[in-house]
Amino acid sequence: MSEAEVINLAVSEAEVQSISTVAAKIVEEIKNFAEKHGVAIPYDIQKIEEDLIIFLTKRKVVNLRKIRVGILEGGGMIIGDTITGKRRADLIFRIIYKEGGARTP
Repeated sequence: MSEAEVINLAVSEAEVQSISTVAAKIVEEIKNFAEKHGVAIPYDIQKIEEDLIIFLTKRKVVNLRKIRVGILEGGGMIIGDTITGKRRADLIFRIIYKEGGARTP
C-alpha cells in the first residue's frame, strides 16, 4: 500500500493577485513601449508574463531588481538586465520590494 501525505496551504487572494497584477502591468508597459516605437515584440507576450510571475515569486533566489527593454537602431527589440549595442530607446523597470503587505484573515 502506498503512503500519502496531505499538506494544506493557505495563500491569500491578495498575494496571488498582486504578483499577477505586477507582471501584467510590466507586460502592458512593454507592449505600449514597443507600439510607441513601431516595433513588434519578438517574444510571446503570454510567456513573458508567466516568466515574470515566476521571477517575482522567486525573487529571493533570482534577485530580480531591474528589467531593461531596448529598441535597437535596426528596429528590433531586446529584453534583459543588460543590453549592449546601439539603441533608439530604453525602458527600464526598477523593482523595489516592500516588507510586509496586506494580510487576509
